[in-house]
Amino acid sequence: MDSSYYDTPLIGDNSREYILPYDGNCNSEHCDFKCISPETMADLVRGKFEKEIDEYLIVDTRYPYEYDGGHITGAVNVVTKEDMTQKYLANPVITSSRQVVIFHCEFSFETRTADV
Repeated sequence: MDSSYYDTPLIGDNSREYILPYDGNCNSEHCDFKCISPETMADLVRGKFEKEIDEYLIVDTRYPYEYDGGHITGAVNVVTKEDMTQKYLANPVITSSRQVVIFHCEFSFETRTADV
C-alpha cells in the first residue's frame, strides 16, 4: 500500500476523512479524537461549514459552574459518562453521515466523559 494511505487521517471507523480542518499540533491522548482550532470552532458556529455539515453537537464537558459562567453558543453541558450514555449513546439519532460531535473540555486533558 502506498505511504500516502497512512498520511490521510480518517475518522474512527476508517470510512472517510475528517470533515473539519483539525489542528495537527494538538496532542490528544485519544488517537481517534482530533483537535480543532478556536477559529475553526467560531467558523462552525457562524455557519461557514454548512455545505459540508448537516448538523453538529458541541458537548461541553466542563463542570456546570464553568459552563454556567459562559459557554460556546449551542453547546450542551454533559458532566458524566452516565449522562452521555443516557442522553446520546443509548438511542443514537443519526440523520446524516454529515453529523459532527465536538467535545469541549478547555484546559483539561482528562474529562469525566472521556472514556465514553
